[in-house]
Amino acid sequence: MNRQELDNERLADFLRNVQDIEEIKNITRALAERIDQLERQGTGCDYFREKAREEGNFFKIVFEHAPIGMAIISLDGRCLQANPALCEMSGYSEEELMDLHLDKHTYPEDLELESAYREQMLQGKIQCYRMEKRFFHKLGYLVWTDFCVSLVKSKRGEPMFFIAQIQDISGHKRILEALKTSEKRFYRLADKAQDLFFSYRFYPKPGFQYVNRACQDVIGYKPEDFYADPRFFSKIIHPDDRYILKDILRSTLPNSEPIVMRLISKDKQIKWTEQYLVPYYDNANKLIAIEGVIRDITEKIRMQGEMARLESLNLVSEMAAAVGHEVRNPMTVVRGFLQMLADKEEFKEYLDYINLMIEELDRANSIITEFLSLAKKRPVKLEKQNLNSIINDLYALIQANALATQNNVVKRLENIPCLYLNRKEIHQLILNLCANGLEAMEPGGTLTISTYQQGKNVVLEIKDEGKGINPEYLDKLGTPFFTTKEKGTGLGLAVSYSIAKKHRAKIEVQTSPKGTSFFVLFPVVEECPEK
Repeated sequence: MNRQELDNERLADFLRNVQDIEEIKNITRALAERIDQLERQGTGCDYFREKAREEGNFFKIVFEHAPIGMAIISLDGRCLQANPALCEMSGYSEEELMDLHLDKHTYPEDLELESAYREQMLQGKIQCYRMEKRFFHKLGYLVWTDFCVSLVKSKRGEPMFFIAQIQDISGHKRILEALKTSEKRFYRLADKAQDLFFSYRFYPKPGFQYVNRACQDVIGYKPEDFYADPRFFSKIIHPDDRYILKDILRSTLPNSEPIVMRLISKDKQIKWTEQYLVPYYDNANKLIAIEGVIRDITEKIRMQGEMARLESLNLVSEMAAAVGHEVRNPMTVVRGFLQMLADKEEFKEYLDYINLMIEELDRANSIITEFLSLAKKRPVKLEKQNLNSIINDLYALIQANALATQNNVVKRLENIPCLYLNRKEIHQLILNLCANGLEAMEPGGTLTISTYQQGKNVVLEIKDEGKGINPEYLDKLGTPFFTTKEKGTGLGLAVSYSIAKKHRAKIEVQTSPKGTSFFVLFPVVEECPEK
């Protein structure tokens, strides 16, 4: 094999094996060192001079046939030699490039960084540098390049010239720009969505990559709150639902079935959410990222509860209509005979039993009364009157009930506008809520009845000093037959919620271990609402 064939074979092997700029840079440096070494060793030796000449020719072949741009650049930034790949990339011939000062054809914003790198290299602080650099093509458009430069020094260590390897990455940049444009378009759409969109990465560094603005509407927090803390989401999950997140991280995620999870909003409200998650795994089936949509279904859950409550009310109505009078009539007869027996001397020894039977009959009768109250579907007559006046009329009765349970009652009534109310039904509403409050307290507690105006609503607040209600039960309040009391029927609150609804009012509850407050919000209207 002659020398030319050997050179060509070595060149072919080289071009097959060199895959990126770093390899070319290393080979270039190695060739320069080898040439320098051979020149030092070859003093007085024709063989080593010939060897150096041969390897120098090999470098020239590599330079001219390299698939990426290569150039020898003077210390003042002029092109001393350029290979064909660089000429094709820039649109200039080698002669034209040698007449150019490269800085004048560099994009202005890149000059400062390149000058700083070049200065550090001349001072010996760095051996080479690599950067993304833009320069102007002969036709005027910008060319993005991966620009890698090393410095060649003389035997005495003096800088001689730069060797640059330049790879055109314009196509790659266009793809990235298209992706960024598409991503921005998606984010603009996502920020208009009502659902919460998010993207979370576990590697290389855990954290949220994106959270849309809907998070403020859903849970009250800003996207910045998520970006600042990689564990933020786990902190706002309802304590009873945190096991769901643990299951997600431990096992393979479903990507079609929604996950129902409760979150705690910034104002400490429980938000029911439906989450659609898309997992991403690596080749080892390790979870590396999750993207998903979180939808607020709190209102949906509330409506489901309301539907269940209405179904219970319908059941109560049917029961009341079917058995109300049939049960009441015989009960009245039985009660009458029991009262008659209680007056007879020969039954005095059984008086306690008789009185107990009468009390239980009265209790059963009150349950039937509540049944019938719920069963009444006819519209109520509303008249303009003052809520404070109704409370004052009932205050003596409420005080008597408080005294019977060894509790206290106070009222704090502010000036409020008149409302359209049905006096009889509001009587029942107030008495029911007060009875619940008194029953919730140990002896010595205080029941507070307050009225005040809040925006467009008049608020009736009844506050007790009991032990509070388990938060899990709050959604069930007002459902017939649901009660936490040993002797309760669950109908008192059901009646109260029904009365509030007839008055277009809303009942809200706040509870803690120090007590519970029921708020009835009556809308202030100028005209009587249609029945």
